[in-house]
Amino acid sequence: MQRAFWWNIFFIAPQILFAQTQIISPANLADTKAQDQPSASLILRWVDTDGALYQGASVTKMEWVWSKTQDNEKLESPALRLHISSRLPQDWTAQLVSADSITVVQPLSSGETQTLVLDLRSSRGTLQYKFTDKDKKTIEMSFVAQTTVEHPFLVIRPECTKYHLNFVVHKSKARHFFNGLYCEDHLDRFKIYFFRSLDSFWNSKEGFVSAHLDNKQTVYEYEVLKPKEELQHSQRLFRVGTKDELSRETQYSIFYQPLVSQKLFFATVGVGTSYYNYKENRLNLSLNQISITLKASAGIKLTPKTFDAGINFFINPFSLLSSSNSPLPSARFYGLYGRLSYKLPLHTIQKFEPFLKESEFFLLSGWYLRGMASNVYGVANLHGPQFILLYLNAPPDNKAFWINTKLAFLTQRIGLLNISNLEIGIGGGVELSTKAKYPYALVFDLSNTQFENLQNAVSLVGLTVSIQKPF
Repeated sequence: MQRAFWWNIFFIAPQILFAQTQIISPANLADTKAQDQPSASLILRWVDTDGALYQGASVTKMEWVWSKTQDNEKLESPALRLHISSRLPQDWTAQLVSADSITVVQPLSSGETQTLVLDLRSSRGTLQYKFTDKDKKTIEMSFVAQTTVEHPFLVIRPECTKYHLNFVVHKSKARHFFNGLYCEDHLDRFKIYFFRSLDSFWNSKEGFVSAHLDNKQTVYEYEVLKPKEELQHSQRLFRVGTKDELSRETQYSIFYQPLVSQKLFFATVGVGTSYYNYKENRLNLSLNQISITLKASAGIKLTPKTFDAGINFFINPFSLLSSSNSPLPSARFYGLYGRLSYKLPLHTIQKFEPFLKESEFFLLSGWYLRGMASNVYGVANLHGPQFILLYLNAPPDNKAFWINTKLAFLTQRIGLLNISNLEIGIGGGVELSTKAKYPYALVFDLSNTQFENLQNAVSLVGLTVSIQKPF
């Protein structure tokens, strides 16, 4: 029998290694950078107990897979599946003795060319074999598979992308084999499993999850309630890290990246009651009134998760109660507001991110028109630029709520703005259900309007409580 003192070395092209693996793509997260696909080398060899190398093995196919190391395991874990072809003596009969970091999928076959299919879960794996030749002589040999990587491969189950869950890489200095992400949908919550390769250790830095720091387990399980559909930004669920034997680190965040609604248009309608205290100071006119209020809004999404445009309208068609020191009829107020909305990207600023979680901030700006559907009062129509800052909180296990403040500068003629003629206000709302996709909400608005010109001085305090429904 001749021994050939050589082996095959394969340089693993990233496109081959990732043929059935999903690549992270967090380009919409401003505080993170996508990890480059690592290059890697793979060495395969047969070696006997004397350290002599036998004719090498070659790879006929390789792919990333999710598989179990044992049939009774709960979860599949990442592995690099190698289809191996070898040319050992035909008369040898193989018996597998032990396996380290390798799972045998298809045993070593016999014949002129032997085939073997295995799953590799570490940068180095070994199979111990005992061969028997035709003379009943025993030969002990090892099959060794060894990889060298620049930084860990990221192996992501397709379900994670489907549920909008993904890696974000903060640091990737370790040189162990891989990290993986496995996701399950359980009605109102996600179960997320983060895997490390067998040649790595958990990173115990402050702020990271305590993922079996005895390093006996290679998977960390995390359960989270599903974020609400109102939230549009990418929400960090947890931070986790690994390290190699030289303490070189990886640091990851697991993010929920919600699907942007495909619905281009949106709208709300509402009905409620309003209380008004209206005064014309120079004419000594005072009016207190409770009215029915009808509200409607409509909008269009301009860019995903960032800009939308819309229009809001309200009117008091009639009053329920009215008292005045004047014989004038009750007033019918109305308002019309065209606006552009911008979602502030505060969640991309790392120092703000831990405090925001289920929250978003929006800045709305546009032109505001309000008036009275009657010309018997001193000031019928006022208009000007309006600015609104809105805070939205939408926890996955509770009712969403929001609060907004507004400031509008008012005039009767464009170009003649006076900063003392303004309307300030505060408003907000809360959902009445946690289950409905488009739940009813209880909404309130409180405003104070002050306007003065040469002929009159007007003040108006208004409070509206309404029920509204989105579509």
